[in-house]
Amino acid sequence: RAKEKKSVDDLIKDAENGNKHAMYNLGRSYYFGKKGFKEDIKEAYEWFKKANAAGCVEGMAMEGLCLLYGHGVKKNTAKAMLYLGMAEGQGSNYAAFKLGEYFVKEGNDLTDKVLARKMLEKVVNGNYTHKHLNAIGKKTAKAVLDKLKSSD
Repeated sequence: RAKEKKSVDDLIKDAENGNKHAMYNLGRSYYFGKKGFKEDIKEAYEWFKKANAAGCVEGMAMEGLCLLYGHGVKKNTAKAMLYLGMAEGQGSNYAAFKLGEYFVKEGNDLTDKVLARKMLEKVVNGNYTHKHLNAIGKKTAKAVLDKLKSSD
């Protein structure tokens, strides 16, 4: 318990001192309610925003996600697509997955199955330098991609 407390304190201290990866990890801790943190998506968004501003690609992807769905911040699809696209371009497999997932959805103004397939193929093939998509996301990407291919 003492070790966990020290770890939490260190994470907060590192984030407050400008460590972009600590900012991102602190945001994730608040977003998912992990590592001894209570779930707080508004606080998570603020840390993702700071991580993004500090140059963290993973933070940029998560800020984009929050903006896309209005998690902890007012929904802003245009800004979300900008951040997700930039993060994907800088090597985020998570951003590519979220873009692919969004483009495949029917009924939104950005439905584009060709673009969805392109993003999801890159995720499945592992062509990214920032690999912060979990195993469930990878499995989902493959399943959605397989469904897209079967509907051709």
